[in-house]
Amino acid sequence: MRGSLVLGSLLAACASSRVTAVDGGAACSLCGGSVAVRTLLAAGTPLSAEECHLICDPIWCGQTPNMTQGSHCELLSGLVLCDPTAADCGAECDPFFFNPDSCGDACGTYASPPCCKTGFPLYCRGLDCSACPAPDPRCSLGACQSFMACGGELAAAPRAGLCADADGGVDPSVDVASYCPDACNAMQAGAVLYAGCTDAGAPIACTSCTAERDTCEQACPKSSFRACMDCSARCGISFARCDAGC
Repeated sequence: MRGSLVLGSLLAACASSRVTAVDGGAACSLCGGSVAVRTLLAAGTPLSAEECHLICDPIWCGQTPNMTQGSHCELLSGLVLCDPTAADCGAECDPFFFNPDSCGDACGTYASPPCCKTGFPLYCRGLDCSACPAPDPRCSLGACQSFMACGGELAAAPRAGLCADADGGVDPSVDVASYCPDACNAMQAGAVLYAGCTDAGAPIACTSCTAERDTCEQACPKSSFRACMDCSARCGISFARCDAGC
């Protein structure tokens, strides 16, 4: 028994030396999710079952992924994607026609069959999951707060002014800055935040994308300030994606 415990400890130590979770804040989810990691391994490098369990156990919370074989996780760029433990998570799977744009707030994976995967940051919406870049540390909440405090504004951030007439008016419990990291990552604007307010409010001028965003935001619910802001944030991410290809 003692020998087995020692061997298990050695395997765990070996596994953790290749990939390490950035923090332990992952929450249980029957539909799996993603964990930010530090690693020198290239995206797509197969991880062992031991490595997957070390990274994904906080999400799995003692459950077993529904597939009986395989390591049950995938290394992407700065993220480990953990398989679901439930057989049906409401994923939209279509073996014949598939577009990540149809995944709503999720991103898409071209597995067999292709499916939408949850657990990724909002800025990954509309992308193939494996193509979604790792979060830029320059797009942190702290950097966003400093940037906004001196008048900085990102074009892809939700437009609070459009939500001010929502039922109940402006909700002071909604942290407007919390939407900024996703907008920053969607725009790949880490350098803008790092430069500070010297580049504040740098415009994105793409008329067709602006028109699409206006249409998107006109349909946002006004049932509450938060619901409107969440919707505007999604419109902003789509706007950034549109502008990048304009």
